[in-house]
Amino acid sequence: MTDPEIILRALVDLIPEFDRKFVRPYHALLKNIMTQTQTKILLFLSQSGRVSMSSISQELDISRPQLTSCVDSLVRDGYLSRMTLENDRRIVEVELTPAAQNFLQKTSEEAVELYQKQFAALPRTDMEELYQSAVRIKQILDKL
Repeated sequence: MTDPEIILRALVDLIPEFDRKFVRPYHALLKNIMTQTQTKILLFLSQSGRVSMSSISQELDISRPQLTSCVDSLVRDGYLSRMTLENDRRIVEVELTPAAQNFLQKTSEEAVELYQKQFAALPRTDMEELYQSAVRIKQILDKL
């Protein structure tokens, strides 16, 4: 069995590579449309559904003033709707609008196109192995 420290070091070593080959190209698609923080908020809400502002702040480690500014912009641009709870008006929740869902779908398709071009040189066996590894890593991370 592999030493946990070796496993963790290997995972840490993946972070810059993953950032360079996946995250940066994805953010480059959105560069002139929205900030990285706004993108993180939309992607988080696409997974979480309707969520309180405080939950977003905690989960994404975004300061409340910065979150408020980003959410204001996303509401103004039609990507989010904001509502207060009837039984506690201090709690503000946000959720994606259909426009945001369409935007994320379109962006996802563009990202897949970009990645297909990037990975076209890989042999099919490497692609299959990468897919199986990604699925398994996600399953393991979901346990944390």
